[in-house]
Amino acid sequence: MEALEKRLATLSPEKKALLLKALAARKSSDKQPSDGPSPRPHPQEATRLTFAQQRLWFLDQFESGGATYNMPIAVELAGPLDVESLKRTLQLITERQEALRIRIFDEAGKPKQQSRDYLNLSLPVTDLSGSDREGINSVMRDEAAEPFRLAEDPLIRTKLLITGNESAILLITIHHIIADGWSIGKVLLKEFTEIYDAMVADQPPTLPALPIHYLDFAAWQETLLQGEKKAGLEDYWTEKLGGLPALLELPTDRPRPAIQTHHGAVHHFTLTRLELDDLKAFAISARVTLFMVLLSGFALVLSRLARQEDFAIGTPTAGRDAPHTENLIGLFVNSLVMRVNADPALTVRGFLERIKKTCLEAYEHQDMPFEYLVDELCPERTTSFSPLFQTMMILQNQNTERSHLR
Repeated sequence: MEALEKRLATLSPEKKALLLKALAARKSSDKQPSDGPSPRPHPQEATRLTFAQQRLWFLDQFESGGATYNMPIAVELAGPLDVESLKRTLQLITERQEALRIRIFDEAGKPKQQSRDYLNLSLPVTDLSGSDREGINSVMRDEAAEPFRLAEDPLIRTKLLITGNESAILLITIHHIIADGWSIGKVLLKEFTEIYDAMVADQPPTLPALPIHYLDFAAWQETLLQGEKKAGLEDYWTEKLGGLPALLELPTDRPRPAIQTHHGAVHHFTLTRLELDDLKAFAISARVTLFMVLLSGFALVLSRLARQEDFAIGTPTAGRDAPHTENLIGLFVNSLVMRVNADPALTVRGFLERIKKTCLEAYEHQDMPFEYLVDELCPERTTSFSPLFQTMMILQNQNTERSHLR
């Protein structure tokens, strides 16, 4: 029993909440029918954008021509290269994953999306075998910075850079409106590797069929926020975030601009293995997750800097607890609002318990899309800062280095 508790303590708050949700669903399965997205009766019909897609579409209208929401991927290919197998692999993935064939259009002033029956994905080849690393990086940066036109372009493009006799880099650029981090790290690269290996070996790919597609999820999301479920989510978040200060007042070296930009800097630092092990051990002893420990520390630092006890921190959640979404490419990610009350009278353990409760409640009520929540709560809206939270805590448990294929 003690070993099980230690294993549970190492789970991320999202995984722990999903585990508890799955156990509760199993317990009540005899009383309630299964619920989730199912194949659309008319797959060719257009659907509305999901709540997350609507936000990106609006931002594109506001900042048209930018590449802020491009998702560039670089896959290093080592060894003999089979370009035809590479092309067939990419084509098969676009045929398999409906989101990659989405086209977005305006219908009576509202954005809609529809899946193309077929997308002929081109693969331009550029020979850079005589270029140095900086020249190759320059081409990669240019490709990543090329904007998409949501209403006109396919929302995925590819390019192959030949960098040597047996080396190449495959560039894949996708607009965030049809994919998220999970889509890239856990679906696209996995399918690419499996299909390409099968193609080179002249074998049929063995990936399982997809029971649903992304637009099935989009159509289902329209029906999700209804009735008692909608009322329960609204009641929770309205009470939880009622009276939340509009802004985390961090000390800055200059006034906030009237219109926020994406200008900024990156500071990298690395925890030692010993430091990480100590944090994990502390999390286990406190019966919380590593994420909760890190969020607590981050919140205390922000509270001290801003001299502010009440504020919110955002964190992303995969948004894939609906059945059959795990192997889909698409934009599922949602933002959760973690309200912090850094009461100076609390001990560290007491504050950590408060953060734990906040996290578990937030994941229990994660079906409320952030965009819908903002519309419901009507916080102060300004072009100077984002609503509800201006800082985020993101813990990624997957490799973020450039992908390699050998």
